[in-house]
Amino acid sequence: RGLNIKATANHPFLKFEGWIELKDLKPGDRIATSRKAPTPQSPYPVEDYRLATLGYLLSEGNLCHPHGIYYYSKDEKEVADFIKYAKRFQNARVSINRGKPTPAVYIGKVNPKQQNELRQWLNSLDLLGKKAREKTIPDLIFRLNRDQLSLFIAKMWQGDGCINATQKFPQIFYATSSNSLAYDLQHLLLRLGIISTVHEKKFKYRNSLRTGWTINISRFTNIKIFSETIGRHLIGEPRKILENIVASHPVLSGQISPFSARGSKDTVPVGFLPIMRSEIYKNYSSLQAFADAYGSSERLLVADRAKVGYLRETILNIGSFLQSATLISIANSDIY
Repeated sequence: RGLNIKATANHPFLKFEGWIELKDLKPGDRIATSRKAPTPQSPYPVEDYRLATLGYLLSEGNLCHPHGIYYYSKDEKEVADFIKYAKRFQNARVSINRGKPTPAVYIGKVNPKQQNELRQWLNSLDLLGKKAREKTIPDLIFRLNRDQLSLFIAKMWQGDGCINATQKFPQIFYATSSNSLAYDLQHLLLRLGIISTVHEKKFKYRNSLRTGWTINISRFTNIKIFSETIGRHLIGEPRKILENIVASHPVLSGQISPFSARGSKDTVPVGFLPIMRSEIYKNYSSLQAFADAYGSSERLLVADRAKVGYLRETILNIGSFLQSATLISIANSDIY
């Protein structure tokens, strides 16, 4: 969920079985999109303290003050972390107002006759004066390499992100009132190899209902990448909870094998079945003979109404068992 396209009736889309025009698609048909996005290999010439400060401000910053910049957080570790980065900007004077339930960090000027470098930089990124619903991710972020991008997103996640292990399944999501920021973040996660979904929500704000969006991350493959990239730059409680999620996850902790997992939408459509059968018949006289050798039920190889696809891990396991380059390639494809 979360991707939209406007197209004419003859626009081609890719199904597993081949290309099909929009006019011939039916609700429920599965069409291809990318499971990865290209990321520059070399670092972009921007300092880490700038990226970290920007990440914090896009989530919990007030960019509309006429003279300075505000950042809000109830978490003392986050406040200290933000100040560590923000004070590196030239002529940045940091003060904290603890007179309200949420401490407010104000970045003003040391020398009132000189420019506040942080405000100047935010202005060059076209962010000054942007309210929460108007915030966007600047162009320079789309030029970052993997490590830089991980740092930036981590600092955003410290503010408006959620990492929760109290439910039956772990909850990892980012909430925003900016439609543009939501879809930009979904794309940036794809650059790290993380597949996410965007959901429109209604939330209470000052006695009214407003529209917002959540970018949700689930399934062990995405949680693993999130932990190895963004998770390295998290601090405090979010990092501890994420570490506990990984340590207790049945697949990531090694309690069950990857192809034993269920409930994923990241599957190869059932139209793949003829290819798998063809690969099996190269080595076995019947599906039953293969099932006996592989140690599974023949039902795995038969289409039925309930079956919509095959887990990539299942295909990879069968491909490895058969030593089939075709099946291994499909299991590891860059198509979602």
